[in-house]
Amino acid sequence: MSETETKSAPLVIMSEMDAYVHERLKSQPQTLEDIKIKDRIPEGQHALSLPPEINKYSDKFSFRWLSKNKRSIDRALDVIGWTLVNRTLFTGIPDHLFTANGVIERGDAILAFMPAKQAERIRNLPGEKSRERVKNLLVQDLKKWTDKGEQYYKPDLGSAEADDDKSYAKGNRGMFVQPDVETIEE
Repeated sequence: MSETETKSAPLVIMSEMDAYVHERLKSQPQTLEDIKIKDRIPEGQHALSLPPEINKYSDKFSFRWLSKNKRSIDRALDVIGWTLVNRTLFTGIPDHLFTANGVIERGDAILAFMPAKQAERIRNLPGEKSRERVKNLLVQDLKKWTDKGEQYYKPDLGSAEADDDKSYAKGNRGMFVQPDVETIEE
């Protein structure tokens, strides 16, 4: 290797925030003439709304924000099957959306995706399990749950009208709820 090949560009080490600001600077207009007036002022968006650049992928993939802690990320990636959105897989997304570690982050959340069919199947799974259990429930089992008999607790709600204003209302576990002091003295 020649000396010119090794000295092509200086290596700059930045913090993650500095790298983010640097990427944003590269993506904005470079001259004052390039700055355009926008026709409409965007209304407030939720902080975790998906970036508009992601919309072109929403027919094929489902996106979700993951909590940025180790347990949440490990469970989402290893158990459920989400994949982190990164520069390698989504080359059509502008660089300023990615942080220094190559993912899209907003606050304490990281954007992940999976195929839309797989996400729909995961969303429908609890309902399918529930329907299957109800369908397979035997008539004897249903009778057991509907005919409770005397062995189950039945709360005594008492009468709606109190005998006098100085009576105490029973609360949970034998504790008493007392009326205001003024009503007791009267």
